[in-house]
Amino acid sequence: PSVQQAFANDAWYLVVNNLFQIPIALGVAVLLDAKFLRGRSIARAGFFAPNLVSGVVAAIIFSIILGQGGVLDSVLPFHVGWLTSTDFAKPAVILVGGWRWIGYWVIILLAGLQQVPVEVKESASVEGASPWQIFLFITLPLLRPILFFVLIVNSIGTLQIFEEPLLLWANPGGPDGLAATTPVLEIYKAAFIQFDMG
Repeated sequence: PSVQQAFANDAWYLVVNNLFQIPIALGVAVLLDAKFLRGRSIARAGFFAPNLVSGVVAAIIFSIILGQGGVLDSVLPFHVGWLTSTDFAKPAVILVGGWRWIGYWVIILLAGLQQVPVEVKESASVEGASPWQIFLFITLPLLRPILFFVLIVNSIGTLQIFEEPLLLWANPGGPDGLAATTPVLEIYKAAFIQFDMG
């Protein structure tokens, strides 16, 4: 049952993580590509900085932020049991991963946005296309190969989730040991917690 739960969790992570990280990263990349925004280079560095933090450090930081009586509990007027509820276990893992990786995808998508020819967008604008139409019918199709790359690499990374469900809880895998577990974590638990190396 734990292995079945791990694969079900992995499928959930795969869908939700891509739907969470990629649209946010694309939106931020479009904002950082805008010419009117001041301090774009500082903002780019700020978004990329969390990617420099290791998964272990990120999990420990978020266990302090999301834990009972943690930073988030003192800021919000209500309590969400991020690390005590089995319902919020997987979203907590997604939140930690998103904090680390969205900035990485922002940089890649920003590089793709800067490769879109300005002449094509200007000629569409002269023809009367709105900024939304230019984005939808010119920018997005030209970004398709980069979006596909981001989707594939993010999916591979999502299927390898390990540090977050291991370190966010005292019981690896979530409050009950299963709510946020992954196949990689189940392999680790079998080998190094149950000492079933075979």
